[in-house]
Amino acid sequence: MGQESEELGRVLTLADFKAGARALDGVRLRTPTRGRGFTIHVTPDGVDYVPESSGHPRPDSWDRVETVLARFNQTGSYRAGEYHDLTYHASYVLAVIGHLMGQSSSAAATTGPVARSARRPAAETLRKPNQRVGSVSNAHVGRNFERVALRYFQSVGVELERDFPVELGLQTKKVHHFDLGSERAKVLVECKSHRWTEGDKVPSAKMTVWNEAMYYFFLAPRTYRKCFFVLHHRRGGSGESLLSYYLRMHAHLIPDDVEFFEWDEEAGALV
Repeated sequence: MGQESEELGRVLTLADFKAGARALDGVRLRTPTRGRGFTIHVTPDGVDYVPESSGHPRPDSWDRVETVLARFNQTGSYRAGEYHDLTYHASYVLAVIGHLMGQSSSAAATTGPVARSARRPAAETLRKPNQRVGSVSNAHVGRNFERVALRYFQSVGVELERDFPVELGLQTKKVHHFDLGSERAKVLVECKSHRWTEGDKVPSAKMTVWNEAMYYFFLAPRTYRKCFFVLHHRRGGSGESLLSYYLRMHAHLIPDDVEFFEWDEEAGALV
């Protein structure tokens, strides 16, 4: 009992990660969520992740890896979406972390101290009802996803600000804050990181939230570009995506000037 408590107090350091990455150089690994195969190659400035699907290296710096480690040591979360405001390559970093966390005590000792046991969630990740598994809170998940959207639009040359205010209404007006927006670029963005439920059921309450977002877009001036940025999540891992379901079942509620962006958190790119 004392030894386990002592292990839970340790953290995974950048030195641990570097040593583990060198040992895994060229070894086939899989991403935690979708099981996509890749290899890693250590470079002087960081590490290259090479997905089997493309064969093209995706470089990541040691500085970015260290920020992922810092958050992992705080949350214990293996969900890539929790880290995409730090790096688009979170799923690869987490795969290496998962490999290191799965080592035996003797193997772990050769690469330095290892963070909390992978079999036990961190105390701060104890879930409340309807809270996403592996997350600190739903609000935390949402804010992280907004940062992902913010970085995406920055990458295509569109600078946005958070909590963008616009006056909306029919007879009278009231300020509504969109997740992201810009008066200069004339863009409004609503971000939703919702998933199918754990039993692959329709998240009915979340669909109501999406309908509400569509109404806000309907009320917004047509001079704005209206963007709905959502997480790509498939039913059962390979079935219909939540966005496809929404477009099929709620098309009658969608304004004709809304654009949809579906973000694949493992690929770090739009679908």
